[in-house]
This record gives sequence, C-alpha cells and structure tokens, in this order.
Amino acid sequence: MTDHSRNFAEFYIARTAWHAPASERMRFRRAAALARVPASAAVLDVGARDRGLRHVLPGGVRYQGIEIDPAFAQPDVLVHDISQGLPFPPGSYDFVFCLEVLEHVPNPFGMLSEMHRVPGGTYLHPPIPMVALLARSIVYRFVKT
Repeated sequence: MTDHSRNFAEFYIARTAWHAPASERMRFRRAAALARVPASAAVLDVGARDRGLRHVLPGGVRYQGIEIDPAFAQPDVLVHDISQGLPFPPGSYDFVFCLEVLEHVPNPFGMLSEMHRVPGGTYLHPPIPMVALLARSIVYRFVKT
C-alpha cells in the first residue's frame, strides 16, 4: 500500500461514525430497485463497507465489494484503494454501484473512467446530473485540501 493509499485509508477509517445504518439501508434498497439488477448479474460495489448493498440484491447475484478499510475485508470484499484504479479487467461486471463514494476520491474523473471500464451499466448515487456530481466532487476536494 502506498503512503497516499495509507493516508486515504486512515482518513476514512477515522470517520466510521459518518454512517447511519438505517439511512444506508434505505439508500441501498432504493438503488437496487432503480437499477433492476437481475438474479444472474455480476455486481461490483465500490465502497462496500459491511456489504449492506449485498443484502438488498437478488440471491443469485455474483457480488464483489471493494473497500479501503481493512476492517471490512471479507471473501467477497477486496481491500483496495480505488483511487489507484479498479483491479478488474474490462467488462468484468454487469453493474457497478458507487453509493456516496465518488465525491471522496482525489480524482473523480479518473474514477468515473475506471467504473465505466468494468461494467455494462453503472448506478451512481445520489442520482443527480453528472455535471453537478462532478462539480460537487471538485468543490469538495478543493475545500478539503
């Protein structure tokens, strides 16, 4: 793990209290319903944390989570700094979910490119126009750094 990745991980690990489980479950249910994921789909969950999204997807889904915090490592959750790219070949997944993660990465444009590379469809949350999402990400990074 690079120094940048280690610092990035430490920043988010220290902020686990940011997550409200009931609110997250509601967002996961809404995202899964909007995406209409079939039971046979391959799904990548970027920023998987405790695999909350997995619990609202159909039973036959091939699920893979990716998370920066080692505390959430599971057989189906890879610990990896997504700002370093996604370690999967192109077209590996049918759907990529990125729920309230994109605005936290140092290069949201690069992350969007990576997410576009691996799936057949991508669901971003919050469901706002892409330009507004990127503007929010850019402003967030500008203010935070």
